[in-house]
Amino acid sequence: MKSRPTTNRTTAAAFCLGLLALVPTTAQAIPAFAAQTGEECSACHIGFPQLTAYGREFKLEGYVAGGTFPTWKNFALMSQIGFTTQHDKIPGGLAPGFKSNDAWAAQQTSLFFGGAIDASAGLGAFIQVTYDGIAKQWHWDNVDIRIARPGRVFGKSMFWGITFNNAPTVTDLWNSPPSWGYPFIPSGLANGPAAQQQIQALAQGVYGFGAYNALNLNSENMLYTEFDLYKALPNRMSYALGV
Repeated sequence: MKSRPTTNRTTAAAFCLGLLALVPTTAQAIPAFAAQTGEECSACHIGFPQLTAYGREFKLEGYVAGGTFPTWKNFALMSQIGFTTQHDKIPGGLAPGFKSNDAWAAQQTSLFFGGAIDASAGLGAFIQVTYDGIAKQWHWDNVDIRIARPGRVFGKSMFWGITFNNAPTVTDLWNSPPSWGYPFIPSGLANGPAAQQQIQALAQGVYGFGAYNALNLNSENMLYTEFDLYKALPNRMSYALGV
């Protein structure tokens, strides 16, 4: 008898909430970058995670626009809750501690810091720490700490910067794959392809430094270059960081 292919259907809800301070004013649950800049999320994003021209400029210039030093508004919390159902049950469960099918999971909960560390120095960061609700452990997630400064070359304005990060492409101004690739919120329980590109396997398992430069050729065109070097995390550090 010909077997039917297994199909996966996953629904997931993601909630991004700004941490609330205990102050005698109206509480607002807003993401960290929006809180710092005073802009709507749509000012930087076309959907998620693609960036607008303003969003690319904000990232290029070190995440410091609208900020000075860190405040409680620079922290945010995100939770992803998913329900996974498949055509066939999986003997032993979809994952240790989960049912063989039709399972709910708090896939991940992430704490973010985003924004200026010292705006006058052009120093800012995007830092994510995540609790994996399926593997039941904490780990460091996407990290991009950068310092950016303006300049001029041949009479044209430019921005140059240095970044410390832990994943190739996490620094990219166009938020390209694999760090920001589809599917944006996959199921942590559903079957998926075992093979992947080598660059995907490096994320969070490495650390590196990079340098970048953006030269404004004219009002509509920019020449962007970036060079990064990465090294695998030492075993003890990898264990401590949960990867």
